[in-house]
Amino acid sequence: MLQEIAEVMEGMEKNGITPSDNAYASLLNLLIKTGNYESGKQLWRHLATRKEPPSQRVFLMAIKLCMAERRNFQAERVHMRMITVYGPDITAFNTMLLGYARQKYYYREVLMLLEEMNMRGLQPNAMTRKALLTAAIRRRDRILRGRPYTVFCNILERGEAGLREYKLILKHLLDRRFSRMVVEQAQAVIAEMKRRKVQPDSELILWARVIRRRYEPSKK
Repeated sequence: MLQEIAEVMEGMEKNGITPSDNAYASLLNLLIKTGNYESGKQLWRHLATRKEPPSQRVFLMAIKLCMAERRNFQAERVHMRMITVYGPDITAFNTMLLGYARQKYYYREVLMLLEEMNMRGLQPNAMTRKALLTAAIRRRDRILRGRPYTVFCNILERGEAGLREYKLILKHLLDRRFSRMVVEQAQAVIAEMKRRKVQPDSELILWARVIRRRYEPSKK
């Protein structure tokens, strides 16, 4: 299917019909989702060398492509070029943040990006805070041991927590060494989820049972 799409777009260009940047962005996104990174790189090189700069959406897909392959330096270059063309953009920063957040050893880069956002006058939004939660959980550091719970509480207070965030924090708490504080935090998360009527999935229900079993001995 991907080959057919590429052939159609190539045929359009040969006939003097230029596909829209939205079409290119959608194709890049499809290539990323299917893991066809090499074709994605070739398409980005083609778009990057045109006289007209790529659209913001194409830039975002290019950043996402680089981060998916863990080509962080190239992602930074694409991001800086996007800023040069369009100015600072919160969505671009969030795309970079999420890319680093999904990589275990790049918590420092996440914090540097947050600092740069602040310097450029960009206010963090829900996606920014969710990226920070992902980064804090993946960063296994004794100094940051309680940080994910703090970040989650911040998201919760702003009414931005969905099922994914509840699962992230509960899985993190289950993976930590057993202690009364950890179990009580997990109990508080479950209670808040019930209060806000968040519908759990089967995996979350199983984790809640494990937490309840841990909680009973801790009260003795």
